[in-house]
Amino acid sequence: MTHEISSSIRDNQGREKVENFLKVHRNIRAFTAYCLHCRVVTNLSVSITLATITDSDGQAHTIASRTYHCESCGLFVRSKED
Repeated sequence: MTHEISSSIRDNQGREKVENFLKVHRNIRAFTAYCLHCRVVTNLSVSITLATITDSDGQAHTIASRTYHCESCGLFVRSKED
């Protein structure tokens, strides 16, 4: 399983969220799911992208998006935002 952070981290709160996510998921050997292209249950690679948004009150919030791809063929499987 690979972990990539594909955007720059601008604030410590976002960095802490990613570090906490990685600490929790280091104990899991691999994420697995059924790949429609390979037609088997396969390991997934995880990419984490951070985005900073500003709400109507002017407060900045960091959102971590996790994108899962098949390790064998690279097909997009799913994504999740925190």
